[in-house]
Amino acid sequence: MNYINCIEHSIFSSETDHRLYDLDLPEALGKESKPRRIALAIIPFVALYSPVGTALSLGLGSCRVISHVKLALDHEGKKEWKNVSKEVAQTTLAIVSLTSSILSIKMGQLLTSSIDTAQGTCSIIYYALQGKYDKATEEALQTLASGLYVAFTLTGSLEIILLSVLLQTALQLYQMKEEISKEHYIEAAAKLGMAAIRLNQANTYRGLIQKRNALFALQKYQSLVSQALKGRSARHLLQHNLSDLNGKIDENKVSLYNQEKEYDFGSHFHGYGKGLVKGANLAFRTVTIDSKEFTECEFKVNHVFREKLQETINQFQKLKASEICDILQLSGSHAKSLSIEKYKEDFEGKDSFKEIYRIAVSGLGQITIGASRDHSPNIFDRVVILLDAEKTLFDLHELLSLMNLDTALISSSKDDLDRLKMGHLFRIFFPREATSFERSEDFFSLSTQELLDQMIEKAPQMKEIYNRYFDQIEEAEILPGRVRYKIKGLTNEIQKLGGRYLTAALTGSYSMQDMYQRAASMLSMGMLSQEIRDKYKVGEGGLGGSYDAGAADSVFTQMLTKKDEIPGGFDTSNLAYQSRVRVLISLDALETGTYQHFDDDLGVRLTDENQSIMSLIFNGTYSNRSSISEFTTMIQQKRSDEDPWTKWNSDKDWNSHEIMLKERIAPSYFEGFLVNDEETRDGLLNHLRTCNLVQKDSLHRETIQGHLVKDFIRISSFIPDPASAKISNT
Repeated sequence: MNYINCIEHSIFSSETDHRLYDLDLPEALGKESKPRRIALAIIPFVALYSPVGTALSLGLGSCRVISHVKLALDHEGKKEWKNVSKEVAQTTLAIVSLTSSILSIKMGQLLTSSIDTAQGTCSIIYYALQGKYDKATEEALQTLASGLYVAFTLTGSLEIILLSVLLQTALQLYQMKEEISKEHYIEAAAKLGMAAIRLNQANTYRGLIQKRNALFALQKYQSLVSQALKGRSARHLLQHNLSDLNGKIDENKVSLYNQEKEYDFGSHFHGYGKGLVKGANLAFRTVTIDSKEFTECEFKVNHVFREKLQETINQFQKLKASEICDILQLSGSHAKSLSIEKYKEDFEGKDSFKEIYRIAVSGLGQITIGASRDHSPNIFDRVVILLDAEKTLFDLHELLSLMNLDTALISSSKDDLDRLKMGHLFRIFFPREATSFERSEDFFSLSTQELLDQMIEKAPQMKEIYNRYFDQIEEAEILPGRVRYKIKGLTNEIQKLGGRYLTAALTGSYSMQDMYQRAASMLSMGMLSQEIRDKYKVGEGGLGGSYDAGAADSVFTQMLTKKDEIPGGFDTSNLAYQSRVRVLISLDALETGTYQHFDDDLGVRLTDENQSIMSLIFNGTYSNRSSISEFTTMIQQKRSDEDPWTKWNSDKDWNSHEIMLKERIAPSYFEGFLVNDEETRDGLLNHLRTCNLVQKDSLHRETIQGHLVKDFIRISSFIPDPASAKISNT
């Protein structure tokens, strides 16, 4: 079926259908019989109306099969075995053509015309050898017209279809002459009428050729035409892992449950997009809008490619609607029109808005892309595609190609993924050097060795970091199928520098029951960023990253270091965010990559290219951020006269520091909960029991995620030092 989809998608269709109807009607009616003559006069006109033409193709294809079967039986009764063989072959070809038409009408027309061309070639030779030159001439015109129609279907050449239509015109006029000689005036009039229609169609194609040549002569159209043509080249998708798109979406669907509701988190696929797609992650899901099902594809594009995407948008916006339609028609696109609308949309329940480009492509689907880096930086690089549910991967490829985004579906090579890993490593250890470099063309165009050399030139210590950690990088799933790279061994370094735990207070609850439910939801679904909660309609409260600051895709935590140690554990009471329930998170979560600020800076991730008020307030905060190693050292030491960062950070509230992790912290990273008192502990534990989140081990002791309950839920703001008293299963 995938091959059928590919062929149907790749072949071209014209406004002019071509079929030799005299080969379809049974010869048993008699070549000169009145019903057959009337049918041949009327059918070509009726077939001009596409829906009826489709039905006729199927019906006449069936007639052709029946006709040849009957002739084969007649010849068998007369023991004319040579003719029987001929009719059996014709029957087989007719069945193949009919079957193709049932599977795809375009494929059926292509195959039928191909068979007619082959048979016509044989007939030309036969008539020529018999000295029937008039019949040979007529057959030659028919065969050449059929052959040219086949050639157009395969190539989309306007010159070929123009020549085919002109030959069909000549054929109609030639046949009109014959009909007049036989005094078949009705048929002659029909031939003349059809010749006039064909001549008008030829004039239309002539006009299209002129328009195409005029368009191609202008530089501004060339890239857009090239993109549209690229969308028709889909053979590379035949063996694509996502060729059965809807099947793969169903097979890889991620569902998370928070005791109240099951949430569809879509299907995620890693290793696509080469340099175009951030993190090489694609997300798909089935969504229902106004009672209609759509397939949604979503990914984010890297900065360099977002600039190129903007150039494509700007190019389309400069064109008139008629010019865009000409480009689509000339390239044989399945799209009928393309329009771009820019609009503002309020965030649900938030005092801010996002600016969006909506690109509506009639016949294929819709693309939405963020339109403002200033007002919605999290949305600016996000691409969301909506396709009708019955559309295929080939349609998605064509839609993406129009905006020069088709690379998103190409599998990333080892070099592409190595580049991603190197960038991840560089960003974690040398964020100040990485911020501008990863937004440059060189980052994506240099070879991986050249890229590494550039990194080392910018930060000489990168050589040691690369040698120590690159081979230790492994995949870690944010969600099943959605990958973030993890730097094994980073936890040990942070612990040596004084780091002990990550932690977060459960804020945003208005009752103890709400807080217990939030804790249960986190144990089931993990900690989710604001963007993830909004996207999948997870209505959990709590602090979330600001869209205006670019932190909506991050989960916020704080760090406890050795400096917080007191006899018996660690004191958490000095942290800026407090709650009667607090989650403890393993430092292993840091290995997936973080960025961090020394103060409560809303997780800002804006650079000099942003011109918003938020960017002015936090000018330089993100681009001058410290690495996790520097950050841990500073948090541990508080202040140090010898440290070069002391002066810059002298006004910071260290207890309000923030560490941001990407999208989701899985429950497997949780080390436990801290509660203020026994009443809160009992209430939380009872709620977790009702949610079936408390199990019993082989000794019938209650456990949560493999930890004893007494170790997982602790009454105190003091917690044990993991270096000396690790939470144990015993």
